[in-house]
Amino acid sequence: MQFKPWLLLIGTLAVQQTGFSQDTSFYVEGRLDSQYVSKGRLLLKDGGVAWAEMGAKKGALSGYVALGRGTDEGFTELDLGIDYLFKPTKHFTVKLGYDWVGANGENHLRYRGHEFDVVVAYKGLAWLTPSWRTIYETKSDGYFTLVDLKGNIELTPKLKLHPYLQEGWDFGYSTKKHDGQNHRELGVKANYQLTSQLELSTYVAHTWALSDVKLKYKGDGRNHDETFGGIKLHYKWK
Repeated sequence: MQFKPWLLLIGTLAVQQTGFSQDTSFYVEGRLDSQYVSKGRLLLKDGGVAWAEMGAKKGALSGYVALGRGTDEGFTELDLGIDYLFKPTKHFTVKLGYDWVGANGENHLRYRGHEFDVVVAYKGLAWLTPSWRTIYETKSDGYFTLVDLKGNIELTPKLKLHPYLQEGWDFGYSTKKHDGQNHRELGVKANYQLTSQLELSTYVAHTWALSDVKLKYKGDGRNHDETFGGIKLHYKWK
């Protein structure tokens, strides 16, 4: 699949910027994950990852750059991304995104790739946000699909809880020999607004390995169910 037409599409939509504020905002954040679990898979055997990220948003267009370093293993990851968000109807949002991911680590954990994704979310309910996301990766020529149900609970004007349930399916993205269920994840996130610009958040989650993960790691003696968490400090300004 050629990815240049997708970049052209996102760029063309970004130029239009219709229906959104033209103000530009910026953010920086630091976060620490106790383990590096991505799409139901534990990528680092020892320790987690510390991340530094910065980004900007202007109207419907946003972009970011993130750098991650392993806390216990020799691991480095650099992510670059751009997104375009629009509202086709009153209650639905659609996000088109492109990400470049580059990683270097021990145990042959080296990767360079281009990813394109589409995220559709329903915002018609104040207490629940269902969403669907599909990712296409050019190197594997495969897809990964995620369905999320995220709760929205306001305990105080500054403190919000977001319990969530996620189901993932792999279609040639990570495992070529099998297409189907990948993982199921249950977790909760908490966001506390320290000031109008500074937010502290934390999360804890558990993921269950389903058929696709079990097939890929068959015979290694582990069940690949993981419990993990993290903390993040996010600062934004205009």
